[in-house]
Amino acid sequence: MTLTLVPTSAILVTSHPMFVAAVSHFLLNEKVKRVAVVGIVIAFSGIVVISLSDLGVGTDNLVGDMLAFLGGICAGIYFLSGRVARQKLSLGPYVFSVYGLSAAFLFVGAGVAGDQIVVTSTHEILLFLAMAIVPSILGHTMFNYALKAVPAYVISTSVLAEPVGASILVFFLLPHEIPGAWIILGGALVILGLYIVLTRGMDARSRAVHMEKR
Repeated sequence: MTLTLVPTSAILVTSHPMFVAAVSHFLLNEKVKRVAVVGIVIAFSGIVVISLSDLGVGTDNLVGDMLAFLGGICAGIYFLSGRVARQKLSLGPYVFSVYGLSAAFLFVGAGVAGDQIVVTSTHEILLFLAMAIVPSILGHTMFNYALKAVPAYVISTSVLAEPVGASILVFFLLPHEIPGAWIILGGALVILGLYIVLTRGMDARSRAVHMEKR
């Protein structure tokens, strides 16, 4: 059963920079500059272009769309709560508690869903280890490290570079899968938006605090 299209899901899941920017501006008192908003919109537009370029055959479903949007909201809450928590917690205790709870919920969810919990295949074990070490422990830990000094909306927007990085990896690892013109255009928009947010999106005070905490 198809709950929603993959492109639709990708767009909704990656909508969190808008939510994070709004909460940061109005609730966390981290003023989001207009140029940062422009950069976020440009970067998100790139994600839309990349996602729609991969549009396939399928049927949209309200339940699937709502679940994808909920995933985006949860991602936004993750970065916002991390921004608040990292002001009081050092990196080690924070990531240990977050990753530990995530693993526990994953096991419980898999058990409730009736999925296989114990993996015996060496190939699958190596894949799971690679996913745990590279994108989770290394990748997300860098985000969580930066959250102490960098506003959550900047970190949230930087996550939009993941599809671009994936396309670059595919180009080198799978030469027969050459990215199309729309993917290249979308990637360029994401990079442009990130450049604007990272170079012009933070005020002088935020950049000074970031430099002091490095």
